[in-house]
Amino acid sequence: MTRSPVRIRRTDVGTIILHWVLVIALVVSVGTGLRIAMDSPDQAWLVALDGILPLYVVWTRHIPAAVTLVAVSLAYVLYMRYSGLMRRIQLDWTRLKLVVTGRGKVRWGAINVVLYWVLFATMIMEVVTGTLLWFGWGRDIIVRLHLLGTWMILGYAATHIMAHWVVGGAVQLLRVFRPSRLAPPPPPFDPLDMLQALDTAGRVARAPQPRRAVFLVNPFLAAAAAAVAGITVSVEWNTAFEDTLYIHRIDKANAPVLDGDMSDPTWRHAPTVKMFTTLGGNLDGTGDSTVEIRAVHDGEWAYFCFVWDDPTRSLKHLPLWRV
Repeated sequence: MTRSPVRIRRTDVGTIILHWVLVIALVVSVGTGLRIAMDSPDQAWLVALDGILPLYVVWTRHIPAAVTLVAVSLAYVLYMRYSGLMRRIQLDWTRLKLVVTGRGKVRWGAINVVLYWVLFATMIMEVVTGTLLWFGWGRDIIVRLHLLGTWMILGYAATHIMAHWVVGGAVQLLRVFRPSRLAPPPPPFDPLDMLQALDTAGRVARAPQPRRAVFLVNPFLAAAAAAVAGITVSVEWNTAFEDTLYIHRIDKANAPVLDGDMSDPTWRHAPTVKMFTTLGGNLDGTGDSTVEIRAVHDGEWAYFCFVWDDPTRSLKHLPLWRV
């Protein structure tokens, strides 16, 4: 008896591209985010991951990865809309019941759809909390929610892989490496088509109706355009609210003395940039303070002056060393 060949399932190119861009952005975002969280006293146990987490240019990777996540999420929604694949992630009452009453592959298929929406909700929470933290509006609860979202994303990744494995094993998992062309979606229901069919059958006597023009959009191009627009808006928005510290040049004779006293004339004339910091140690138990930053250079050395409000008593802060 000849066994029927196993059909190798494939995935459309647009989904594969968006999937792997999302995966790369998530890996960078989660890795750098955990490195940042390691500095918190409450998350000291993360030092166990020190050997695998990124060590350099952490912030300059975390923020672009977050912007990319927002852009790809927007692109994915548009791609699903224009490619006719919304059924793939549609969450309805039937699928919710299958999570409880279904069996085997059917149940795990429904679970996988629910997981998609858990990821969507988590991504929204991460974007909102991350934006609040970036602009200095976050507090302890915001940080905890942002970190919770990170653990939820890691849990989603593991469960998502397991769900696909149960549904179709290695063949199902390898679909993201087997690209195919996007199948054309079925045409939308048009009552004129039904009336025309009835007319042909002799049930309705009426003249043929003209077909309405349909504007076709390439799904992936629409998604890519949305991603580029999302990144552009995010970058411009960040630039509009970004403060720039200018380091003016001075003569070496006017170099300030590093003694913890900012009475030098150089500091009084240097431009000031203010930053609001949160979640610091001490600071009267609030962890918040406004930091004023000034900077000058003499062509060889750069000098920085930081001033902040600290209601706690400092018993030792001298001598200051130039390095």
